[in-house]
Amino acid sequence: LWAHQVHASDPNDYDFIAAPNAIVLPKGGVAVGVGSKDGAYYLLDAKTGDLLWSRDLRIGGATTLIMSTAATDQNNIFVETMDVSSSASSWPQKYQAPAIGRMVKLNAASGTVVWSTSLPAALVATPAVANDLVFTIGANGTVFALNKNNGTIYWQKNTGGKGWKRKTRL
Repeated sequence: LWAHQVHASDPNDYDFIAAPNAIVLPKGGVAVGVGSKDGAYYLLDAKTGDLLWSRDLRIGGATTLIMSTAATDQNNIFVETMDVSSSASSWPQKYQAPAIGRMVKLNAASGTVVWSTSLPAALVATPAVANDLVFTIGANGTVFALNKNNGTIYWQKNTGGKGWKRKTRL
C-alpha cells in the first residue's frame, strides 16, 4: 500500500534490523515505529506511510545503533541503543564491552525524549514493559529492570551468560 524510504542511498548500511511496532496513538490513529542502525527512531502513519516524526538518539564520540525492537505502553516508546566507541574493533567484538547502551523513553505522540538512562552494556534484546517496570538484557548477560516513569535502575543481575552470542557457521 505504501513505502517510505528513509535514506535515498545507503552506503553506510543504515538498514532496519528490528521489527516494527504498531502503536495506537494517544489522540487516535495507528502508527508504525522502528529504530535504525543510523541511531534514529522513526514513526510513520500506518495508513499513508507519511513520517510523523523521527528522533535522533546518537551521542557524541560513539556510533549509536538501534538493533532491537522497541517496547511500547501505547503512550510511550522504550528504545534501546548500542553506543559503540568509534575506535572499537570489528564485529562482533565492538558490540561487547566497552560498548554501552541506553534505554530511552520517547513520548509516542511527539517523539520527545522523556528520559534516557545509560547502562553498562550494549542493549540487544527487545525490552518488556510490565506494570511500572521496563526489563532488558545487555550483551554482557546483565538483566536490568528500570522504573518506567523515571528510568532509574530498580534491579539488575548478571546471569553469567551473554545476551548476544555470536553464532558459528559450519
